[in-house]
Amino acid sequence: MMDLSEAIEINEEIQKILGSNQDLFSLVEGYGLIKYRLDYHDWVISANNPFNSRCCSINVHKIITKLSYQLKYRAKKKNIEIRREGASHNNLNQRVALFVGFFLLIENAIKYSPSDREIIIKMQDIDINSAEVIIENQCGIIEKDEIPKLKQMHFRSKSAISSASGRGLGLKLADNIFSDAKSRLDISYTLAESGDYGIFSVSVVLNDLK
Repeated sequence: MMDLSEAIEINEEIQKILGSNQDLFSLVEGYGLIKYRLDYHDWVISANNPFNSRCCSINVHKIITKLSYQLKYRAKKKNIEIRREGASHNNLNQRVALFVGFFLLIENAIKYSPSDREIIIKMQDIDINSAEVIIENQCGIIEKDEIPKLKQMHFRSKSAISSASGRGLGLKLADNIFSDAKSRLDISYTLAESGDYGIFSVSVVLNDLK
């Protein structure tokens, strides 16, 4: 898979075809997502390879766009649309693991959003050395005393337990990744006026690591 993926990356003819076919693009790019997850898994298990400390030039807009393509098929099963707003043009020196961090946040939004809704991902550059990403989705009712516990290992709200299976690891792992990236993962929840559902929001501000 790795050899094939690398061959596809340098083949201009294939790249033109991928550029005009989102389904094929998502399939090919999906290997990159698997590789990132395996790398992070290896680091969590052994800690021999300092995956969390590896840095490269990161463009938030490109990461979010790529993940939107890769995860749209999971969203499609629930007739959920992933909508992107705004843009981020900064290239930041940041952790390689951010790709997995944003994957976990978008996957979480899909998992706990009701069917036939949309997930909104907002991006903006704050200054030349920082960018912000906000991910919003509708979800069930979360009690006030549950909100501070959502980033705790294995904790799941009553609404989450009743709406989808899981182990309560996604937000905790994402929080660890963004913490390693010298960033903070903020969570907020607003109950709708009808009282039938709420808006769950996560925000991350990324800074250039000097």
